[in-house]
Amino acid sequence: MSLRLAAGVALVGVAAVGLGAISASAQIPAEGTAPGKIDTLSGDLFELRLARLRLEAISLRDSLEDEDRRYVKALLAEADSAYQAGDLDLASVRLLEAEVVLETFGGQDTTGFAEESLDVDFEPDLPTRSRSFGLEAFAGVDLWKEQFALPEQSRVGAEAEGAGNPFAGLRADFSGSGSLGTLLSYTEARTSRDYTFALVDVDLSGAETGLGRPRLELRLSGTDYRAGEGTDYLQGRLRGRWELKPLSRLVLAPVGEVWDTRYARCTGAFFVSFKESAYGFAASASLPVGIWFDADVRHVARRYDSKAQADFDGVDLWSSIGYSSGTLTSTLWFGYETRDFEPTPSRWSGSASYRDAYADGRLRWLLGRPWGVEFRTFLEKRRYLVPDPATPDFVEAQARLLLVWQPAFSREVSVGPVYRWRTSPAFPGAAWSRWEDYRSWGLAVEVDLLQGDTWSLHLTNTFESRTHPYGPPYPSPGLSLYDDRLISSSLLLASWRFAEGWEVTATVNLDREDDRRQAEGDVQSTLFSLQCARKIF
Repeated sequence: MSLRLAAGVALVGVAAVGLGAISASAQIPAEGTAPGKIDTLSGDLFELRLARLRLEAISLRDSLEDEDRRYVKALLAEADSAYQAGDLDLASVRLLEAEVVLETFGGQDTTGFAEESLDVDFEPDLPTRSRSFGLEAFAGVDLWKEQFALPEQSRVGAEAEGAGNPFAGLRADFSGSGSLGTLLSYTEARTSRDYTFALVDVDLSGAETGLGRPRLELRLSGTDYRAGEGTDYLQGRLRGRWELKPLSRLVLAPVGEVWDTRYARCTGAFFVSFKESAYGFAASASLPVGIWFDADVRHVARRYDSKAQADFDGVDLWSSIGYSSGTLTSTLWFGYETRDFEPTPSRWSGSASYRDAYADGRLRWLLGRPWGVEFRTFLEKRRYLVPDPATPDFVEAQARLLLVWQPAFSREVSVGPVYRWRTSPAFPGAAWSRWEDYRSWGLAVEVDLLQGDTWSLHLTNTFESRTHPYGPPYPSPGLSLYDDRLISSSLLLASWRFAEGWEVTATVNLDREDDRRQAEGDVQSTLFSLQCARKIF
């Protein structure tokens, strides 16, 4: 495993830990108000982690087994869809799973444009009786700042909040194999001015026999904040699966999973202890003609210790199908999710039973080196069993068409238009129920540069003009997220190995929203993270 890779992933991932307590209270909309999706700060951090993992997946295509590469793609698509649906818990789980695959089997890639092998090995085997161990020390700082320009009638001019958090720690990984199977583990501990964080991931796979191969995954994590009540936590996850191969290109696997979370100080309304269990079945197949298929169906149940109105049962169904050839690569991912909450006299705003269907499609076509085109689309439709103004049904879609210029795998530039759209039904006497509806046109630019194992750079910028046709009346009473806006979002991820065993990684995220209807009403947020890591052995 590459500790260099783990450093880059952890850089953005732990930033979410440091900022989680700050933004947690914003994630629960007040009862009787128009529902929001994920709060802006957590959303920014999620997009940073997602972009980082997508970059890692691109740069590690050659060293990843084919099935693991496709599995990572499906996990990241699931995470993106869950995030768009407002389910940050599910999105974080999918990102974690993708991180584990990349951290465990990552290396360096040198393959060409849109070219993938078609052989399937569901779980790569380590060499017989092999062992490897790596240890890395790191230090850095997270800086963030948010600025708000509020309307004059609020009697507040400009509000600004900024903070910095230095940190340092160790991370280690171990891999070993023998006649009985393989053991993979990743451990990280860090301390900072604001918190102390620890994480242990263990993946144990038995040897493959005629009865299949067992696999057990254990994850333990915890955070102790220096200040603030109700935010410290311990969390554990145990997952088991039994992989069967009735055919050489077909894998079947019963799956069971248990989440158990204990918050050490439970004084807040958001950080509440819960237990979650899931069980189901997974399947994966590949055909010689370049078509592959994955599916996963599970029953999920979550129970809170002191927030019974948030308990739910549900079913998650995920499936993806893809095709790869020398000039064409396409993936279609589909998900269906149900959440059934117990009815209560005073329903919590986050516990409305619903049915959610979503699809994510991507198609890349090589026109002739160095040119290509890529089309991406996402569609979600949510239906509540008892819709009301606070939780209206909605349909949301987005699409982008990119012209791709890739003279070599190590360099790629994409540019093209972006369109986003959301609509929901009207409720008489509750015009605010449609405040979230919007239409948005824009332009996206993506740049990926790699220089062997020395440095890498990933840059994205999206500019959109968003219109809320049913937004609040002008002038808005305070800062409104549903005024017509000009939105600009930039993300820069860079790493540099300046000496043997040394690496610097930087993340910069700049988001700005300018209100198109009033002079004051703008929002600007900045996140900067810098980390230096030294490989000990």
